[in-house]
Amino acid sequence: MQQGWLVMNYERTIIEKYKDKLGYKQDKQVIADLGISKSHFSEIKSGNRHLTDEQIVILCNNAGFNTVEELAKSHFETAKSPKVKQAWSELVKKISATAASLIVALALVGAPMKDAEPSFL
Repeated sequence: MQQGWLVMNYERTIIEKYKDKLGYKQDKQVIADLGISKSHFSEIKSGNRHLTDEQIVILCNNAGFNTVEELAKSHFETAKSPKVKQAWSELVKKISATAASLIVALALVGAPMKDAEPSFL
């Protein structure tokens, strides 16, 4: 079953998202951030190699992405067993739902209440 967040080459997707977030125009900027060779990077983008967990953490830290969610997406793609894929899929769904709930809660806490009286009156 195809997930809305799932794409066939996760690495290509996170790299493009990273470049967009940081305003990078060229792959060499990402290559420098990751500290890898151009050929290694080409293999990652073509799907012949995968980003390591450490490289995903670098991308997430630099761009402000949710590290746990991005690691789970990566592991989902590389999982061989359908049961393992399902487990990673469930984790990503739970992380996304938790993040959405947190955003709503923070918005409600920060929203001014109409006709509210100060509590010291």
